[in-house]
Amino acid sequence: MPLTLEALDKFSTRVDASPLLPELLANLSLAQIQEAPLLLGNRAVPAGQIFNITGSSEDGVLQFTGDLTRLQRVGRAMNRGRIEVHGSPSHECGAEMSGGTLVILGDAGHALGIQQRGGTICVSGSVGDNLGGCYPGSLRGQRGGTILVAGNAGDGAGQYQRRGLIVVAGRAGDEAALAQRAGTLVIGGQVGARCAYDQRRGTVVVLAELEKEWRDSGRFHHGYCGRPVVLE
Repeated sequence: MPLTLEALDKFSTRVDASPLLPELLANLSLAQIQEAPLLLGNRAVPAGQIFNITGSSEDGVLQFTGDLTRLQRVGRAMNRGRIEVHGSPSHECGAEMSGGTLVILGDAGHALGIQQRGGTICVSGSVGDNLGGCYPGSLRGQRGGTILVAGNAGDGAGQYQRRGLIVVAGRAGDEAALAQRAGTLVIGGQVGARCAYDQRRGTVVVLAELEKEWRDSGRFHHGYCGRPVVLE
């Protein structure tokens, strides 16, 4: 049975889940995991105080359930194993991850997969701004790995992308693929203004509806019309 952390109640403030990674919990007993400190707002509390923790971490699979709307940084810096989130967590999930698989069965907040270097992120719902992008002051977004989003994305999807693959089955907001240098961004629906602005290299595929105007940066024209298998 995978290690399961069920939120006991709606968190009073944000919770930083970055210490809860399969590679960090693999050799810990259930009692040790329950005593692991987590940041609840600006104070540290034991994980067992806010989660009902059951199962085992031996198989490298970690599950989150319950009301997770204030849970952030799930899978941050993850390098192996699998995390399944049964709900809609907050910001920075999968940030800087280099391996493993993060599956979110719901929506996700801003900065999903920000500065990702490897691994796979799958989201069944929609995500916020800065998908696969970069932190303020950095010029390096996604550098490897794969991000698959079944819903829509906010502004700045794939900005400063260097490598990797980002697929958004729905629509994306403004400034998608801003300053893209390499990698591939696929958008299944409409895209906002300034798509691929300051792009140097890389690939952007936008499957916008033909009867609607694509407000691009003025440097592109409509090409292939179809629906790649990856969107299915």
